[in-house]
Amino acid sequence: MWITYEDKLADQIRRHYGLQHVNPIDMHIISASENVSVIPLIDCVGDGASGMFRADGPNPVIEINPQKSNAHQRFTFAHELGHYFLGHGNAARDTQAQLMARDPKEMSANRFAAALLMPAEDVQNAVYAGMSLSQMAALFGVSEEAMGYRLQNLGL
Repeated sequence: MWITYEDKLADQIRRHYGLQHVNPIDMHIISASENVSVIPLIDCVGDGASGMFRADGPNPVIEINPQKSNAHQRFTFAHELGHYFLGHGNAARDTQAQLMARDPKEMSANRFAAALLMPAEDVQNAVYAGMSLSQMAALFGVSEEAMGYRLQNLGL
């Protein structure tokens, strides 16, 4: 099983907040403790952006597109927390075109989001317990697509 820096950081954060083996994770506990505001992303119709992170004010702000599915919003929330914890500074609006460009900071934030939402050890335990892809996606509060990528990236 391949463990990345982002896996280690996400695990450290889960432990710090007493959220290890808590699924699905409540990221509001983390954002509130870190004084990171979470608000709806406005004016997202034109570019279909999922979210963005702003670190330039007195408190960091995560904006999330409320028109996306709950699973999509959760991944976006975790992704934007990744920008915060990884020290990326302001992160532009996450549009499909931007994510397709494979920017290293965006890829790192995606790895962090996957690790925060779907911890490697918990995913491995779910696989060994014989859970289906859809059961695991429901357990972790993610889409089946995100769950499939996580399984693939963990070599499971």
